[in-house]
Amino acid sequence: MASKLKILIDLHNNCLEREKYMRCKQLALMRERNLFLEKCKKIEEVGNKYDWKENDSDLLPQIYNTLFSHPTEEDM
Repeated sequence: MASKLKILIDLHNNCLEREKYMRCKQLALMRERNLFLEKCKKIEEVGNKYDWKENDSDLLPQIYNTLFSHPTEEDM
């Protein structure tokens, strides 16, 4: 009986360690996502400032299409 209890305690501790690791990974991914979204928002602000399609440069319309295109089945 004591050996089964030891196994369960070890399993529980292992689960707690993995949960802590996964929380850290989740927080890191959320931070990375938020930084990416902030960059997208800044790009959108620049595009709006220079009126996406009224610019002589071909770059802004390409960025606009990339940011605001809807995902296709191939993207998923």
